[in-house]
Amino acid sequence: MDKAKIADNNDLFLCTLLGLIITHKDFKGAVLESLYEESQYPFELNGCSGYISIDTSSIGSKGAFTEDINLGLLGQVALKLPHRADGDLHSHVSVKTALWRFTFSITKYERDRAHEWVMVDDPLPLPDREILGRYIVMSVSLNV
Repeated sequence: MDKAKIADNNDLFLCTLLGLIITHKDFKGAVLESLYEESQYPFELNGCSGYISIDTSSIGSKGAFTEDINLGLLGQVALKLPHRADGDLHSHVSVKTALWRFTFSITKYERDRAHEWVMVDDPLPLPDREILGRYIVMSVSLNV
């Protein structure tokens, strides 16, 4: 697969589509659920699909985080997403708010149905025409 195409698609996803996904009310529920057990959010939007694994194990105060989520924190994060992702394949972004730091990292790619939805770490050896899903880890921590 073409490296520049993957990087451009990752930019499109992380800097544009991700904002639409994280402001969905079902995503908010998955984030709040992640405070008590592992949570994974499936998505499909504009031809992009995959999963967001939500890690809130480093937040400290569940009460303060819950309150901030209920007051629209995810909308603030969506508005602060950068215009360009970081990394060799443009595979991660970070957003800081007054109290929290959100990091979104594409850690794996999901192959298509013809390839039995197998997860791969490196998409470069795959055929150019294959449409890949993304597996993203969202980590939330205190912004210190």
